[in-house]
Amino acid sequence: MKNIIKQPNRWSCMACVAAMIVGETLQDFIDFIDHDGSDYEATSLHPCRYRGFSWLEVMQYLLDRGYSLGAYLIANDGGLIPVGENTKCLNWDLPLSTPAIVGTKSKHTIGVKHVIYWTGEKVLDPDPDINDLELDDYEVEEWWPIVRHE
Repeated sequence: MKNIIKQPNRWSCMACVAAMIVGETLQDFIDFIDHDGSDYEATSLHPCRYRGFSWLEVMQYLLDRGYSLGAYLIANDGGLIPVGENTKCLNWDLPLSTPAIVGTKSKHTIGVKHVIYWTGEKVLDPDPDINDLELDDYEVEEWWPIVRHE
């Protein structure tokens, strides 16, 4: 069982999830990426314009440790829904036994995305204000299956 890492700020959920996936610490991720995400960036989508962390940085970190992310299209009512389109999780045909990084709507800030870790059995949410929610308690926007390379 993976240990949950709670984010110490409002911009490090992706870093916490990446560290949880590989069983390391948030500091291990920060040391690998070589920044803590707190720099100001005018083009940032974060309300306070924190740099945060990119998908590319998460992917580099995971690849270095033997993991990769798959892109996913979800079959729903006979059609395909591209990753990123709004829908409730229960309406999706998801491979629930497969661990995934899940992009959800933030429960704190309108228009901001939050990232959680689906272990294949339960949600590990890095938000320090959230504990023990089920997957269907989230409004899922993205589903990135995690692949472990042996």
